[in-house]
Amino acid sequence: MPAYGADITPRVKDAGSDMPARAKSGITSPAPTAHEAAAGVELMGCAFGSSAGHKSGLYKFSTTAPEVMTLLNEDPQATGGGTYGKGKYYCQWYLSIMGSDVWTNFVYDTNTWEWKGEIGSRETWAYDLAYDDATDRIYGCFHDPDEQYEGARLVFGWIEADKYATPSPSIHPVCDVFEAYDGLAFDGTGQLFALTREGKLYRLDKETGATTLVGTTGLVGYYNTSATIDKSTGTMYYFLCLKDGPTSLYAIDTTTAEATHIYDLAGGEEVQGLAIFEPMADADAPAAAKNLTLDFEGGSLTGNVSFTTPTKTYGGADGGGMINYSVAYRLYDEEDSEYFTLTNGITTYGQDITVPVTLPDNYQYVIAVTLNNSAGNSPTAVVDRFIGYDTPLSPLECTLTSEGTQMTLTWTAVEKTMHNGYLDTDALTYYVTRIEGDVETVVAEATKATSLTETLTMPEQHTSIRYSVRADNHGMVSAAETSNAVSLGTYTAPYVCDFETADQFGEFTVLCKESDPGNFYHWEYHAGYQAAHVGNGKYADDDWLITPAIRLEGGKKYTVKLTVANNNANSLARFTLNAGNEPTRDGMGQHELLALTEFTCKRPQTTEYQANFTPAADGLYYVGIHSLALASSWDDFIVYHIELKDSDNSGIADVTATEAAAEYYTIDGRRVSADAAHGLVIVKRGTQVRKVIIK
Repeated sequence: MPAYGADITPRVKDAGSDMPARAKSGITSPAPTAHEAAAGVELMGCAFGSSAGHKSGLYKFSTTAPEVMTLLNEDPQATGGGTYGKGKYYCQWYLSIMGSDVWTNFVYDTNTWEWKGEIGSRETWAYDLAYDDATDRIYGCFHDPDEQYEGARLVFGWIEADKYATPSPSIHPVCDVFEAYDGLAFDGTGQLFALTREGKLYRLDKETGATTLVGTTGLVGYYNTSATIDKSTGTMYYFLCLKDGPTSLYAIDTTTAEATHIYDLAGGEEVQGLAIFEPMADADAPAAAKNLTLDFEGGSLTGNVSFTTPTKTYGGADGGGMINYSVAYRLYDEEDSEYFTLTNGITTYGQDITVPVTLPDNYQYVIAVTLNNSAGNSPTAVVDRFIGYDTPLSPLECTLTSEGTQMTLTWTAVEKTMHNGYLDTDALTYYVTRIEGDVETVVAEATKATSLTETLTMPEQHTSIRYSVRADNHGMVSAAETSNAVSLGTYTAPYVCDFETADQFGEFTVLCKESDPGNFYHWEYHAGYQAAHVGNGKYADDDWLITPAIRLEGGKKYTVKLTVANNNANSLARFTLNAGNEPTRDGMGQHELLALTEFTCKRPQTTEYQANFTPAADGLYYVGIHSLALASSWDDFIVYHIELKDSDNSGIADVTATEAAAEYYTIDGRRVSADAAHGLVIVKRGTQVRKVIIK
C-alpha cells in the first residue's frame, strides 16, 4: 500500500482567471529522448487557466512538437474529471462559488455535440477518470464523500457510464487509496494504469485496486491534470502542471516508466479529462455543414431548413466535386432514437442551401444535417427547437375571493410556453373548473377572459370551494393551476381539523397580541409541522386561534379535544380553552372550557387535553385557544389537532356554559388563583360546583 500521508490535496486553477505567464523552470525530469507518436495520433482534453487568451473548453492537442492546440468545443469543462469512450465525452464541471461547491456531470456526443447534464455530487468528484471498453464503466480516483477525510483519503471505484449524467449517480467503491491518481488510463489489453502526483506509475487491478509499481517517472506535479494511453502503441501521454513552472506534455513508456518531454504549453493551461482524439470523419469526407437555421412561422409544422455546405474537407483540404446532403429529425427527449429522413439532395462545396420540410406533430425536435461523399459522412450538424404550437405554462396568481355566495376568480394571462415554442396569445383560451369537495364541474370553456364571477347556492353543510384553470394553445393544454379555497356553509359536529393544508388554517380567526406593534410573533401555519403554531419573543403572548363557526344544539353535551406540543423543553406553554358566539376577544370571554393550563412536551412528542361543553341554546359557536406564554420564553406553542364531537359522558367532568366567573379551590377547600390551580381542583361557577383536572 502507498505510504499514508502523501500529498493528495486537490488543486485546480481558477478556470475564470487569466493566468500570468510562468517561468519555464523548476522541474527535474529524465533527459529528453526521441519520441515518435503513431501516425496521426492526437489528444483531446479540457484546458483552462490560460495566460495566452485561450478560452476554457475541450481542445485537440498534437502529440509531437511544436504544440498545436485546436478548440473543439468551448462547452465541456472537466474540472472534476473527464474521459472519452465510444463516441461520448464524460466530464464533471466543478465550481466553488462563494464557499459553496457545485458539481455537474455532463455527457457530450462528440459527433453532434449534443449533451445532457445533471447536478452531481461530491461523491463523483474525481482527480481523473478512465473509460473501460470491456465493461462500459468509468473508473476514477474520487474524493472521499466524507469531507472530514479531505486531503487524507481517496476512493478508487467506478460508475456505470449510462448513469454518469443521471440524477444522484453513485460510485461503486473498490478500495481506499492514499495517493492522488492524477492520471488513470487503460491500454489496448485492458490493463489499467495509475500515475500519482508524486510521479509513480502503477499497474492497477480494476477489480481489487491492488497496485504493482512499474517505476518512478520523476514527474512531480502540483495542479491536477490527466493522462491517457494510445492503445495502438501503449504510450501514455500526461500533462504535468507545476505551481511555478510550465505545463508540459510528456510521453511515458508504460513498461519502464521512462518519461519523455514533448513540448510546453505556451499558455500554461491546466488540462484535465485527457483522451485520445478520435476523428469524427475521414479526412477526405466533407467538413460539417455550417449556419444551420430553422424558419417556421407561428405554429406551422411546415417550414425551411437552411445551411451552408463547407468549402473544405474534414481534413482541411479544399473541397471539390459533388456532395450529398440529408436532413433528418428525431424527438428531442429520445436521445438514443433513430433519425427519420425529411429530405435529401445533391450539391457542391460552399453553397447556401434552403429546403422545405414538414414535421409530423407539435413537438420539440432535433434537426440534423449530414453531408457525404465517396470518403464517407461528415460530422453531423444539429439544432433543436419546438416546432408547432407549444404547451402553455399554467396560469399564475389564480386567486379566489368571495362575498357571501358570490365567487370571483382571477388569474394572470399566460405569456410563456414550456419549451419556448410558439404561443398564439390572440387565440389563447382557458378552461375553468369548480371543485366542491370531490365534485368537479366545468364552469367555463374556451374563454378568453382572465376572470370569472358566479353566484352559488348556500350549502346546508360546510363546503370547501376552489377552482382550477388550464390554458389552451390550439389544443396544447397546460397543467391546471388551482386557486385557494373559500368556505361556504357552516360546520356541524363532529368537527375535526388536522391542519393538513394551509387552507384549513385559513378558516381560523387569528387575534394578535396588542403589546407587539409589529405582530412579529402570531398564530400562523407551519407546513413542516402540518400544524398551527405561535412563537414567543420579548412580549408575553395574548394571541387567539379561533375555529370557524360550528352549529351546535342547545343543551347537548360536546367534547373538545386538543393535540399540542411545544418546542422548548426548558419552557412552559401556557393557554386557556374558551368558547363563545363570536370570534372576538369578548366573544371568547363567554365560556372558559379549560382554565389556565401549563405544560412542557417537546416536539415531536405530543400531549392531549379535553373539556366538555354544553351550549345553552342552538346557534353558531366558536372555540378559541388563547396562548399566554410569558415574555421572553422563546418557545413555540404548536397545535396539531382540534376536534369537537358529541360527548359520550366519559373523561373529565363538564364545564357547562355560564356567564359566571370561575372560582378555584384546592381539594381541601383553600381558594387559589387561576394561575395556581393545578391537578384535581374544585371549580365554582355561580351555583354550580364541579371537580376538574387541570394539567
